[in-house]
Amino acid sequence: MEVILVSPEAYPYAKAGGMGDVVGALFKYLPRRGIKTRLFVPGYPSLFNYSVEKSEREVDFLFGETTVKASFYEAKLEPQQSLVAVCNDRFFNRERIYGYQDDIERFIFFSRAIFEYLVRIQEEEFIIHCHDWQSALLCAYIKIYWPPYRGKPVKTIFTIHNLAYQGIGKSDLLRLLNLPYNFFSHEYLEYYGNLNLLKAGLIFADVVTTVSPTYAKEITSPEFGEGLDGLIRALASKKRFIGIVNGIDTEEYDPQSDSCLVKGFSSKRLEGKLENKKHFLKDFFGQKMGTDSENKPLLTMIARLVRQKGSELILAQPDSFFQIPAFWFFMGTGEEIYELGLKELEKKYPNVRVEIRFDEQLARLAYGASDIF
Repeated sequence: MEVILVSPEAYPYAKAGGMGDVVGALFKYLPRRGIKTRLFVPGYPSLFNYSVEKSEREVDFLFGETTVKASFYEAKLEPQQSLVAVCNDRFFNRERIYGYQDDIERFIFFSRAIFEYLVRIQEEEFIIHCHDWQSALLCAYIKIYWPPYRGKPVKTIFTIHNLAYQGIGKSDLLRLLNLPYNFFSHEYLEYYGNLNLLKAGLIFADVVTTVSPTYAKEITSPEFGEGLDGLIRALASKKRFIGIVNGIDTEEYDPQSDSCLVKGFSSKRLEGKLENKKHFLKDFFGQKMGTDSENKPLLTMIARLVRQKGSELILAQPDSFFQIPAFWFFMGTGEEIYELGLKELEKKYPNVRVEIRFDEQLARLAYGASDIF
């Protein structure tokens, strides 16, 4: 049995947020449990910093009115661990993971290419675990098109990391899906006149999971269900929906051994944490660590700069936050209104610093230096 992980991001190969950490940790620890694991991610430029080599496998398929090609770069990292980059320069040779007008098209291609890959390999049985809307369509392709001659049906798991992002696009994108047109209906992928890719995962996966029991309960309600609470309640009633708490990789995020920190520390020896804060305040705030600075907390927010993460609350009442005697550090990318808004606040408040980017090493240093995050 092999587990196939399918995700738009996975640390350390490509990461934009928490999903990258979770999928990267699954890919790391499943093989240690003796489970053969293969990870599919898009072939972003960052993937070529790792030991991927072009495989002989290539697939061509009709994508709307044109034929497109997917090539695959692979790496055997451990005996039980394989990495596959799904490559097409038109869709994935870009600076960022997300944030493009054609994101829906990019990830339709991603799911279709992986399906064409999987039906061509003669492997043992496998389970497919898809993550968020970017890979949800694969659950539909497996359920509808998996060849009967391959033996037992392939089981799929779909994980919702953030229900606010559903892969919603115009209805004319249906021409790219290679699905019958009757699938554009309320029972399937239609959503208020648009196409909703996340629904493919909810409807066609054998089991749907999310990031915690609490979040699982929340998104069955109209308040947090993002318009899909009825469908999710139906899944829960059929025992097909469950919340499983995301853990943390204690090897990666260990302040005693993290090479990104100026000095290591532990809960029993906190002197090193003060050294990290001293270094951070000097570099980002021009502050020398005196009694006054030492007593002011350093608050850090490293997140996507979008409404759901609370950015709008900060922009609405900046004085309520920044007149508190503290240092504030923000890092992330997201919607332009929040990126520009926070940069304007940085100009106004000397105790605020904003980095519109994501940097893994800086994030770890910020965590190690912060009093609150």
